[in-house]
Amino acid sequence: MSNWFSLNKDAVLKQLATTGKGLTNQEVRQRHSKYGRNILPDPPPVPLWKILFRQFADFLILILLLAAVVSVFMHEWRDAIAIIVIVVLNGCLGFFQELKAEHAMAELKKMMLMSSQVMRNGERTMLDVAELVPGDLVFLEAGERVPADIYLLSASDCLVIEAVLTGEAAPVRKKTGTLAENTPLAERVNMLYCGTVLCNGTVTGVVVDTGGHTEFGKIAELTGSTPEEPSPLQLQTSQLAKKLGLLGGGLCALIVLLGSLQGFPIKNMFMFGISLAVAAIPEGLPAVLTITLALGMKKMLTKRCLVRRLTATETLGATSVICTDKTGTLTKNEMTVTQLVVPEPFFFNQDIVRVQGTGYTPQGAILLQGENASTHKDVRQLLEASILCTHAGIEQKLGQWLAIGDPTEAALVVAGKKANLTVKNLVGDTQTVGEISFDSDRKRMSMAWQRTNGIHLYVKGAPEMVLDSCTKVNLQGKPMPFTPDQRQAIIEQNKKMAAEGIRVLAVANRALPNTGLPTDTWEQELTFLGLVGIIDPPRNEAAAAVKAAHSAGIQIAVATGDNALTAGAIGKAIGLKFDKVITGTDLDNTSEDELQQILQGKDTLFARVTPAHKMRLAKACQTMGKICAMTGDGVNDAPALRQANVGIAMGQKGSDVAKGAADIILLDDSFSSLVAGIQEGRRQFSNIKKFIWYMLCSNFGEVIILTAGLFLGWKVLVLLPVQVLWLNMVTDGATALALGFENPEPGIMNKKPRDPKAPLLSGKAILLLGGIGLYKAVFILWVFYQHWHVLGNRSESGLLIAQTMALTGMVVFSKINVFNFRALENPLNKIGFFSNRFLIIAVIMTFLVQIAAVYTPFLQNYLSTTAIPVHYWFQLAGMALPLLIIGEVYKTIISRRTPG
Repeated sequence: MSNWFSLNKDAVLKQLATTGKGLTNQEVRQRHSKYGRNILPDPPPVPLWKILFRQFADFLILILLLAAVVSVFMHEWRDAIAIIVIVVLNGCLGFFQELKAEHAMAELKKMMLMSSQVMRNGERTMLDVAELVPGDLVFLEAGERVPADIYLLSASDCLVIEAVLTGEAAPVRKKTGTLAENTPLAERVNMLYCGTVLCNGTVTGVVVDTGGHTEFGKIAELTGSTPEEPSPLQLQTSQLAKKLGLLGGGLCALIVLLGSLQGFPIKNMFMFGISLAVAAIPEGLPAVLTITLALGMKKMLTKRCLVRRLTATETLGATSVICTDKTGTLTKNEMTVTQLVVPEPFFFNQDIVRVQGTGYTPQGAILLQGENASTHKDVRQLLEASILCTHAGIEQKLGQWLAIGDPTEAALVVAGKKANLTVKNLVGDTQTVGEISFDSDRKRMSMAWQRTNGIHLYVKGAPEMVLDSCTKVNLQGKPMPFTPDQRQAIIEQNKKMAAEGIRVLAVANRALPNTGLPTDTWEQELTFLGLVGIIDPPRNEAAAAVKAAHSAGIQIAVATGDNALTAGAIGKAIGLKFDKVITGTDLDNTSEDELQQILQGKDTLFARVTPAHKMRLAKACQTMGKICAMTGDGVNDAPALRQANVGIAMGQKGSDVAKGAADIILLDDSFSSLVAGIQEGRRQFSNIKKFIWYMLCSNFGEVIILTAGLFLGWKVLVLLPVQVLWLNMVTDGATALALGFENPEPGIMNKKPRDPKAPLLSGKAILLLGGIGLYKAVFILWVFYQHWHVLGNRSESGLLIAQTMALTGMVVFSKINVFNFRALENPLNKIGFFSNRFLIIAVIMTFLVQIAAVYTPFLQNYLSTTAIPVHYWFQLAGMALPLLIIGEVYKTIISRRTPG
């Protein structure tokens, strides 16, 4: 049924045959059989014929097809057939690569499945949302995406963004109740719909529809998938290829014109022009680039970085500033309550309560001066208030205790259990009567409960924010006036604990006369109950990751909601280089010019910041020309993640909104994984540049050879069009692709970030590639001349041998020269000659293929080759070796100047 919103709570629960204790496992199994899994239907697949067709819509492929058509009209059947075969092979390669990429994306989507808090068998647990069935009781908090269509049973300060369904960007306030049957979708305030986002408050609801039966599922059936936008690098290389294609076409026309004016036959000149155009175009570049980017995306996954957009990897490699959270990224996010500051013992003898145990295991003593303090009245009041102001829980799976919900709140639950206190034994199955959710401006949250002696409000949050609302202090179980000296003593103790890297929460309460009071008056005249000290130690690998980032010339800006002392203590522990901690208040009083000055040079550490501050930091970095990688996990972090050059969401503690806005998701939330991702981004870009340079180097040589042959007046083609295609697509493509598997060069993380606006081909690179191409061309032309003019006496058989020698020489030169491109600054002995086994295999396979081209009748017929003596191969290798030797000597010299 679709009119759930028109029913009252009891009718909905009865219709779904569920209770406040949720479903049993047996009921779930029955409903799975009836309703299926809670997954949206996949969009209609792209027809295979469309995927195949678009492989031939590339600009370079169209030029090749034009060349094939011209060859047919000129009765050059072998050239036409060879061109068509190579085009078809390229299309098939792209076709199967797209299918493989679609399969990979489907696997990645499985890793991004959400989970929700669900009541099963009377207990809260975390479940994959795909396992939800109608009748399940679900608990949602701010930042979570709604996993199914849900009828509200209770709601506290609930705001939902429903733009995905209604197009309205403004949040909608939700509340319980019954609505008229003709209520339009946008006004159904007692319902939450799949795909929308809870941006504030908490709710409890019952699932009424799942999967394709949800409102979102109905829309999804009518909507196709959105194609992935090409990355800047893809656009850049595509533009480069188009320029080379136009250059080849221009050269073709020019050569035909010049040759005709010199009296050469039009037919010969036209075929020569086609050869030159084909030589100028790196036909294998699109396929090699696509495969390399796909392999890089898979490699990033091994670094615990889930890449959602192809643009992210290459941009991440150019990152110059990392603006990162602290909790869970630089720290373990395994919160443990270790200290309790209860006013009575603290004020009287300056002592604090110690809580033993680690992690979320609910075992450990609560001691005051070495004695059991779990029964101390004030300690119990503090712990009661702490756990009654949480939504979290803990559960044991496979022998390990895990947090359900916010880790900080889970730590409070654990501390309560150590004193045998739980929400259930305090309030039973009673629901809260009201709540004011945490937000980044108030930095506190409050929950109101109906107790036996009336309605009580429990508050926890940042000490400075809670203390400002406290007028009383709990002493010996009674509210007493809060004196200035007592308040100052608590403030000093908070500073002392924070300076030790301890996260501090202040806890307070008050009795509410009734729930009719405006919520903005609830958090007034509070009674201070104490401080809770929680440790979240730095990750073991954080210091090494920070050091690696510094070596890579990357500046680190930590933006945390913790106070300045805690942030500073953690910053020093992991090796950040900062002058002072800047608070959110300081930022508000800082001009844009002053902020840019602060961000210039050293690391920076910002405390008590809001998502709006993070947005400002990202903009400031970009104004300075820096590439900013921004981490975030909350709903309000989404604008900053979109603003940054690379938005990075936390895979474990991140909200669904943050994940949706991010380019990359850190699966383990670790800063070290982010730094590893930067190294992988640098490696990938470096390898892409290597194989582009390698392919262009080969093409430069081919253009020089063909052009020089014309101007030398030989009136024959040194290389036939089909032979040039053979070089570009078969022999060079495999080795170029293998360059994409190169490991990071030594010292790759000891360099400053690259300039993302720098061209792929600098003037120096063009001179280098042109010089190598000229070297190859001179020797190939000499070999051709010797076997055609000197030894062959310009005979037809001599021409056949000469062209075979030229083709084989190009293969030998390129395969030896490819080792120059394995590293642009390090010699082979430094990177390991056999470290890239894929390249070794590719080179061997290429030589075997070329041997087949020279000695097998079938390929001889189509490539116009003939058998040559074996010692000719060694002669060609001897001519090519100086290229490698010169390159190795040069790289040895520069690597000694800049040791890495």
